[in-house]
Amino acid sequence: KYIRYPPISEQVKRLISHCDVTMESGRFIVFTEQAETSQNVTVIFTEDPEHPIILPITCNSAKMHPQQQILAVLHGRELKIFDIDKQPTVKKTCIQEEEVVFWRWIDDYTIGVVTQSTVYHWDFRGDSKPMKIFKRHDSLNGCRIIDYRGNEGLKSLVLIGEHTQGGRTTGWMQLLFTGSAHLLANRLSHPMAGDCACFVEYTMQGNAHPTDLFVSSRRNEEGGKLVIMEVGTRAMGNKPYSKKSVDVNHTQV
Repeated sequence: KYIRYPPISEQVKRLISHCDVTMESGRFIVFTEQAETSQNVTVIFTEDPEHPIILPITCNSAKMHPQQQILAVLHGRELKIFDIDKQPTVKKTCIQEEEVVFWRWIDDYTIGVVTQSTVYHWDFRGDSKPMKIFKRHDSLNGCRIIDYRGNEGLKSLVLIGEHTQGGRTTGWMQLLFTGSAHLLANRLSHPMAGDCACFVEYTMQGNAHPTDLFVSSRRNEEGGKLVIMEVGTRAMGNKPYSKKSVDVNHTQV
């Protein structure tokens, strides 16, 4: 389903040209802009783009919660959470070990944080600290991280990076399976080639429960390939999903 947004105003065009832009969902667009004397974060509501909120916050990047009016900002190694209606800091934490190279909301309460060597989850409820989830695989060394996401419940996770050499860009993924988002033991990590991926819940005909599917795509010399396979623990009584692989033309995607 396509969403038709209002026409882009001149102010938004200027922000897009000069700012760091993030869009975690179709509800909000966030611009981090450097003014002459201070730094501002501008939040635009896509349903009412003519009335943005401008917050005097110094940070490297900012991302709105996909559904709620909660703003997360990264400044150096420090993450802060703001309620933009009230503006005082709600929560804050710090990644002590390394610089943050990528971060994003991965569910309603969790921010995924990626450093050069490690992936963390920070649940901003209560007084929890960032939890070390897994180490980055060697195949992602030197890659620019472009995405990190998980399925419902964060029991399956995928980290995606890309590496450019000699004018050719290749994608690499690290797929992780675990029985719980908070158990470090018994985790299975699989490196693989791939440019983009997502998780989908799909209820097959005759099954009483949805099946967790992992959908990935990668470019190759012939064009590309789309792969769909079942991941996680199959619900009792469900029939298995047969892995599917389809040739696609990435030049037309």
